[in-house]
This record gives sequence, structure tokens and C-alpha cells, in this order.
Amino acid sequence: MNAVGWATIDPLLLELFRRVDGRGRSWRDSQEALNGILWILRKSTHWW
Repeated sequence: MNAVGWATIDPLLLELFRRVDGRGRSWRDSQEALNGILWILRKSTHWW
């Protein structure tokens, strides 16, 4: 996604918070995650 599209969507996303106990995986960048989701949808591939 280009910078213009990201600037439109970014304010709509929720703030990512880490768990208080520190467990679990660390968060990925929201733009990186969204680009991955869009890639899956464009390519019609499986999630796994």
C-alpha cells in the first residue's frame, strides 16, 4: 500500500498494546501486517 492509502487508513486502526505480563509474541508494525493481509487476498492463497 502506498503512503497516501496508508495515511487514510492509519487513523482508523486501534492502538496496539502489549500484555502487562509480557507474554506472547511482540506486535508487528500495523502497515506490515495490513500489507500481508492484502497480499493474501490479492493472491488468493491460504493463510497457512
